[in-house]
This record gives sequence, C-alpha cells and structure tokens, in this order.
Amino acid sequence: MQTRLVILAAGMLFLAGVPAALPKGQQQLFDGVVVFSSERDGNRELYYMALDGGGQTRLTNSQRAEASPAWSVKDEIAFAAEKGTDGSWDIYRMRSDGTGVFDVTNNSADDVRPVWSPDGDRLAFTSTRDGDSEIYTIKRDGTGLEKITDNKVADSDPAWSPGGTKIAFDRFQDENYDLWVANSDGGGETQLTHTPSTNEFDPSWSPDGTSIAFTRLTGTNYDIWKMPVSGGSGSHLTTNPAEDTKPSWSPQGDVITFVSRRLGQYEIYAMRSDGSNQVDISLSTIASDVDPAWQPLLGAPHAPQSLPPKTANVVDPFMRRCAYIRQLNGRHLILGTDRPNKVHGTKGSDVICTGGGDDVIKDRGGNDLIDPGKGRDKVNGGPGNDRMFSVDGRQDMIVGGKGGATVEHFDRGKDVFSGGAKPDPNGG
Repeated sequence: MQTRLVILAAGMLFLAGVPAALPKGQQQLFDGVVVFSSERDGNRELYYMALDGGGQTRLTNSQRAEASPAWSVKDEIAFAAEKGTDGSWDIYRMRSDGTGVFDVTNNSADDVRPVWSPDGDRLAFTSTRDGDSEIYTIKRDGTGLEKITDNKVADSDPAWSPGGTKIAFDRFQDENYDLWVANSDGGGETQLTHTPSTNEFDPSWSPDGTSIAFTRLTGTNYDIWKMPVSGGSGSHLTTNPAEDTKPSWSPQGDVITFVSRRLGQYEIYAMRSDGSNQVDISLSTIASDVDPAWQPLLGAPHAPQSLPPKTANVVDPFMRRCAYIRQLNGRHLILGTDRPNKVHGTKGSDVICTGGGDDVIKDRGGNDLIDPGKGRDKVNGGPGNDRMFSVDGRQDMIVGGKGGATVEHFDRGKDVFSGGAKPDPNGG
C-alpha cells in the first residue's frame, strides 16, 4: 500500500486585482475568510485571507512551526505547533488577531490536528500520548481531557458533527484507511467505509449534518469525495490526476475548499459542494499554501463574514479577479506584496498586480493588464495597448505609453492621466 502523505507544509504572496469580470453566478463562490498555514516568510506560520485572495495577513511570528488551524464560534483559532527542541507538538489557541496564545495540551507527546466543538468549548485532536495515535477531547482551558478512541490501531483527523454529539475520524488498520464515527463522549463506534482497494481519510462534516467530504486514495490518485453520513455510495467531486486532499466545508455548506497539487506545488482551491467551479484561490507561484479552515458564522445564522478588525476593508472589488489569473493565457504574471513595490514589466504581455503600498510600475511592452492596488501609485505604460484599473480612493499618476492605455476603473476627480492614458468614459 502507498504510504499516506500528511500535509503540513505551506505558501506564497499577497495579490491585488486582475481586470477580468467574474461571471455573475460565480461571485458567491468567494464569500468568506479562511485561515491557513504558509512558509512564505521562511518559517511555517499561520495567515488568513478572504476567499478572493485579498487581505492576506500573518497571524503568528515565532521560531517554531505552526500548522492545522481551526476557527471557533468564540472567534478563537486553535492550531498545532512545535513545542521545543525535542520536536514534539502541542495544541495551542489564540484570539483571531494572533494575540493571547495559550498552550492547551502541554504534553510531551505529539498532539496535532485540532478541531473545535460546535459551541467552541472543547477541542478534539489526535495524540500519541498512549503510544499510538488516538482521538482525544479537551476543554479550551486545558482541563477535562477525555479519550474518545482506545485501541491498538491508528485513529486520526477528527471532525466534529454540527450537532456536537458525534466525531468522525479515519482509522488505519489491516494496511488500509477507512472512515469511522464515534460518540463525542466516547464509544458507539460505527464504520462508514469498507473499501479494501481504496483508502479514505480527512473527513469534514457538512454544516447540515447530512454529508461527509473526504479524501479517497485510489492507486496513486488522491481525489475529493462526499458521501451521506448514513453510509452508501459516495459522489466523486474532483477527478484531476493531481493530488487533491483536505476538504473543508464553508459555514453555509455551499462551498468546499481543498488542497491541490495541480500546478506543481500545494495550493488552496475552492469549489461548489457539487464539485463544480473548481478555482485556485491562493495562487502560489513558487511555494505552497495548505490547511485551509473557514471562519465560522459569528452571531446570527448566515451573517456576512469579514476579516478581523485590524484588516477590515482591505479587500477592494478587483482583488477577487485574481482568482481567474490562471485563465489569462499568454501573459506573464508579476505579483507585488502589500508593501511599496518597484515593478518592471517585461517586453511581453503582462498581468501586474500589487498590493497596499505606494508603488512605482513601469512597463516595457506588450498588451498589459495592470492593477496597482491600494496606495498612491505611479504607473507608466509601455508601447503596447494596456488596460489599467485604479479604484482605491487615492490619487494615482497614470502615464500611457505609445500604444495608449485605457483606464477602465478609476477614482473620478483624483487620478491624473497623461501621455496616452485615457479614462474610459463608462468607467469610474
């Protein structure tokens, strides 16, 4: 049997906007906020972002590795982190702004893969404290430890049911992974899958409690499936030959995020819960983003979700277009950060996206798509016929090149145009 790969690695850059309108019916796909793990700053840390790729913000900054975040209805984030030089892992929690870090499990064994109970009072997690991998639960203050599974096989990856009475998990026995469900206080174990020829793991419970999404390994191919909680045949959601793992349901139940290796590195994708509209939302270019976990509905059911207060309103309407940047064939992708950038385009056709700083963008040729993002920016077009976007409420200096530049969206009365740059009379 092929050894199962446990993903704990991570990712890349902040994106601004791509000038290509989303089909109206697809805009709902990108509502929400996820927390994820990334190595973009040289160490595995936690970040969050809106599902349009905007507002990417670092939550942790330490010398240890952090992974597997989970977000509670009490607006706390639990995660697994290396405890010290011995390489062991503990479960920690913190506020959603990254403050108030607290070691919940404080144990010399490996405690990983935390998930919150629906009320945010307890955590389920995987631990090796009794010599093999078992499922435990614990109160958020570190008291009330309870062992949910107790056997000589490996149990891991717990997923709490929406009602709080059940925990799904995967079990490795007889050289095979299958999905199981137990009572959240222990006992009452039921096997959901019986598939000697395939392996099932990474369960994620739908918000309405009727379905479980999971990863299925068939031969060497990892795909996302879902099945009724009552058992029976499942639905094949992804059929890509690349590796698709770690499904996670949105709070509303209409979207599933997952991790895919379709472009060579691990990236975060989103799709509708029926498997349609599969889109890369993290858009990493040289590294990987993994372990996506949704911000739960806080307050009234289906209340609009937003980024935590310290980055509120950071996402402008054009950031969501970056989700379609892979579809802009024939153009070279140039990404900036959320700090001031000096960006030089190529002689070919480029897509240039920068973030929140005061940027200087100079293009050298081709028919380009340019969005300088937020900030007081200076944009110089090249000899090609460029399309530009500027809607951040600040004054930008936009100079068109020999081929002209059409500024399709801009801040009326603030932005200054010269050279071949002309505002679209229907824009603004």
